[in-house]
Amino acid sequence: MACELSGSTGETALLSAAAQKGLDGMARILVVEDEAPISDMLARRLRKRGFEVEVAADGVAGVAAAVAVPPDLILMDITMPNMDGWEANSQIKKAEHTSAVPIVALSASEHLRDKCLEAGFREFELKPIDLPRLLAKMESLLRGRTEGEQD
Repeated sequence: MACELSGSTGETALLSAAAQKGLDGMARILVVEDEAPISDMLARRLRKRGFEVEVAADGVAGVAAAVAVPPDLILMDITMPNMDGWEANSQIKKAEHTSAVPIVALSASEHLRDKCLEAGFREFELKPIDLPRLLAKMESLLRGRTEGEQD
């Protein structure tokens, strides 16, 4: 399957949000995606913007990574082998130390938007991914998380 991420110029810089997180100044992003072209492109573009990125190839690996070292934000594909995004989201939300981590659902199926939001995903991003739009969603979620920690 081809991977497209639209919007290579004029993309929103999130270095300010990234700089607010972690000892090394970077927000930790966990990308849970079974299609290597998509996860590789996301990881490369997010790292270029100052994020620390970890990639998991399915829901089982995603849950394990999130529980081991909770990220600041998760980008989660819905349809994956071994454990889908629905179950992975549920398990991450059940664990006390990861329950507040915002998760963005990634799907090529627009009709899943409402179901994802009802299931507790904080945002939904349609594939092919529009990177400037995704970055804006991420910035909003990271900013809200940082403000919540300061209260």
